[in-house]
Amino acid sequence: MRRAIHLSLPVALHPARLRAPLTCLLLAACSGPCSSPEPEFQQPDVLFLVVDTLRADRLGSYGYERGLTPVMDRLAREGSVFTRASAQAPWTVPSMCSMLTSQYPTALFERPDESRTTLAEAFQQAGYTTVGVVANALLDPGTGFERGFDVYIPREGTDGKRKMPGHFDAVTSWADAALVSALARDENGKRKPLFLYAQPSDPHAPYHSRPQFLADQPASSVPPILPKEWQKQMLATRGPTGPDNDPDWSLALREIQRQRNAYDHDVRFTDGALGRWLKRLEELGADNLLVVIASDHGEELWENVTPAPADRLKEMPPKAFFFQSHGYSLAEQALRTPIILSGPGVPAGRRFAEPVENVDLFPTLVSLCGLERPDDLHGLDLTPLMQGRVEAGAWRLETYAYVNHGFSMRDEASGLKLVLPTPFGMERGLSPPQLFDLNADPGERTNLVEQRTEDANRLTQRLMQYLERYDSSGESLEGTSAEEMRRKMREMGYAGMLVGEDEGDQ
Repeated sequence: MRRAIHLSLPVALHPARLRAPLTCLLLAACSGPCSSPEPEFQQPDVLFLVVDTLRADRLGSYGYERGLTPVMDRLAREGSVFTRASAQAPWTVPSMCSMLTSQYPTALFERPDESRTTLAEAFQQAGYTTVGVVANALLDPGTGFERGFDVYIPREGTDGKRKMPGHFDAVTSWADAALVSALARDENGKRKPLFLYAQPSDPHAPYHSRPQFLADQPASSVPPILPKEWQKQMLATRGPTGPDNDPDWSLALREIQRQRNAYDHDVRFTDGALGRWLKRLEELGADNLLVVIASDHGEELWENVTPAPADRLKEMPPKAFFFQSHGYSLAEQALRTPIILSGPGVPAGRRFAEPVENVDLFPTLVSLCGLERPDDLHGLDLTPLMQGRVEAGAWRLETYAYVNHGFSMRDEASGLKLVLPTPFGMERGLSPPQLFDLNADPGERTNLVEQRTEDANRLTQRLMQYLERYDSSGESLEGTSAEEMRRKMREMGYAGMLVGEDEGDQ
């Protein structure tokens, strides 16, 4: 194919003086199909955003219709969305240990394994400037999460004299000076690429009903818990006391709806703050930015009955009868989290239904940024999937999660989910064996373990194989006393799930 070349020559230049280079251009143009040289790979800046306690089903890109997340939804349209993503644990510490080292948490571990390279260390060793800013006290220095960061800004501040508010705008404000320095160019106009990890605590409880959102998103517009009569059916199991004849129950159900709306408000506020921060990063010169949206875990918002013996449930006050929080169970609401990638190397407008896990983020990011992959990462690199280089049926078949009293495994082909207790759970009667058909019963209402024993036994064998294959136990918490860890967990609202305490200590 010939390409026409149009040259506009200044009048002052004589054509004879241009004959030789013009001839070369014409020869090059007429010699066949033109092939431009591949542009030199430029390592992108990275924003690795972990939105604490963010459920995937609260994003528009995951099907929510309340319009809470226009910024994240724009990033999803400009990049790739993984619609079946999940966390490895339903609370922060083991989940972040797993995410930042790409190791499955087959035992409760309270700090990243020191024998493993962390995500920040991989970027630091590759020449990146690494900045971390976290509003969750469980990630403070001394826990090991600060490894690999040139600058690490914790909730309690670098001077330990003040505490960072949990909302996103506070996180960005506290990080601004470090980012101005990290993105400044030297006298030659050069700088190192930036790896920025941020973890605001919203929408973690306590939730905030925000007056600026009430006009167009009142509590009455929150989608109901399904099926609609389920709450009343569960309350009927308590006996004669229920919402129809007890005003306390009616008030409690209205308060639950108000709190569910407040959670949504926090999600909406966080999304708006992300938009403001992206503009600020662009102002500072981060114009080749790879953005990752993830979460450490989800949140149960009163969709399930509190996991407790029947005699205790009958005595529980209304708001405690239905469960709100995370960390205590392996329910889907606590494990289903978003993964959105947007920026250099990521195909635009793609949605991937293959099951992915938070352990996959580490190998994917080092691949997208041209870094050397550390040995023995448990996660899968998502770039072959995004590039269409994975054959049908060749992707993973199971996904796993862990909490100190139970394991879960989803068989992604059949939609079955198995939950089994750990020895810790067995001793305390927690996480009894359960089998759910998530295709027919996404709310996990019907335990099929006794009706489908063959399936339960088959999945049990596969779960045991997983535990044997990934036996990383992590490290016990050192350098931070158990009492200090308990204090931080109480501050974060984890009453009843305190590290190092058994039931008699709580």
